[in-house]
Amino acid sequence: AAAADNTVSVDGMSMNSTYSNGETQPNHNDSMTQGVTVQTSSPGAPVSGGGLFINLIPKEGGNNLSGSSFIGYTDHSFQGDNLTSELKAKGLTTGDGVEYIYDFNASLGGPIVKNKLWFFGSYRNVGNANIVANSFYPDGRLGLYDQDVQNYTLRFTWQAAQRLKMTSYIDRVFKHVAHAFSSGEEIVNASKLWPTPLYYTGQVKMTSTLTERLLLEGGFGASVNDISMIYQPGIRKVRGTPEWYATASRQDITLSTRTVAGTAENFTYPPVYQIAGSASYVTGSNTLRTGAQWRYGPYRVNTNVNADLIQRYRNGVPDSVIVYNTPQRSREQLNADLGVWVQDSWTLKRLTLNPGVRVEYFKVSINAMEVEGGRFVGFRSYPAQQGVPKWFNIAPRFGAVYDLRGDARTAIRFGVNKYDTTYAVN
Repeated sequence: AAAADNTVSVDGMSMNSTYSNGETQPNHNDSMTQGVTVQTSSPGAPVSGGGLFINLIPKEGGNNLSGSSFIGYTDHSFQGDNLTSELKAKGLTTGDGVEYIYDFNASLGGPIVKNKLWFFGSYRNVGNANIVANSFYPDGRLGLYDQDVQNYTLRFTWQAAQRLKMTSYIDRVFKHVAHAFSSGEEIVNASKLWPTPLYYTGQVKMTSTLTERLLLEGGFGASVNDISMIYQPGIRKVRGTPEWYATASRQDITLSTRTVAGTAENFTYPPVYQIAGSASYVTGSNTLRTGAQWRYGPYRVNTNVNADLIQRYRNGVPDSVIVYNTPQRSREQLNADLGVWVQDSWTLKRLTLNPGVRVEYFKVSINAMEVEGGRFVGFRSYPAQQGVPKWFNIAPRFGAVYDLRGDARTAIRFGVNKYDTTYAVN
């Protein structure tokens, strides 16, 4: 399955981002999770995608104040060297590697009101610097693709009544990639900077055991990942000035190098929100579940590039240019990624049958837009468009598991399922 078909949930609610058409997952805080369930094949009707289904079960605190911490570090001294004489003869002076990896994680949880209200908080700071082959800073230091991620996580659990529990959490993330580049790209000027001005996942959820057999769950979730890939400080120039024309990215397609500036800048804002609910009815050998999920949100992208082009060379000799229709602006809207599902489960001695069906409705619209002209394109005006794309599908699911020995240790699994291709908006 494609990466976009994988599903990562927190307490049963999907937190998949729509960034890069859904292929990029949020950076969750390891310390907020007390357990993880992983389904590697044939996810049932509660899940849209056909890839991995990972559910993070969060910590909730408790009546006793307790905490934990983790510190990890490694550097290049633990790494082998595969730079052979043959590679050196071909011009490779340094290979890819790891300069350092670190991870610090601390958490604390406990009661606010005993038997009624609990809290859990955690801080994580994880980072790494990868050595990029044949890349150096001007002073001779090894070129490093360096980044760090910090998570600030807070969760509250409220036992509102004997059969009603309310939970909420926010996981605020600060991700910073200082130098994103590949071998042959000038680090100081041609690498990209990846800031994340607004980045978090969050959830508010209600769980109610109405009876001994009936469980209701519902809530609201958000996965917001405002990420941009921009020039290093000082590289972006004012449009139309002599400096703007002179600071076009220069790519040598023979030497595989890039200097002066990086590739085009992209500013992306793709928040996705979700309303979800489910009901489960359990009677010994039979479990019947039904529910619905509605995901929605805007997807906004701005693109700019110095000189509105990239200059291309062959061994230093001018060859061609890549012309851009920048400035570019896109304003799309995920109106509905809606799934309504029913899943049954029957256990007959050693055999468990899991029939189900998922009904999916998907709709994207494009907002009306007016974009100023650039060097190679004039003023543009676009009308709003609805249903691009728009579809309705029925996806049946069926699975069967047979326990060979009756000890729940060895089983044969069979599944016949239909899954729709996962889309975000672009």
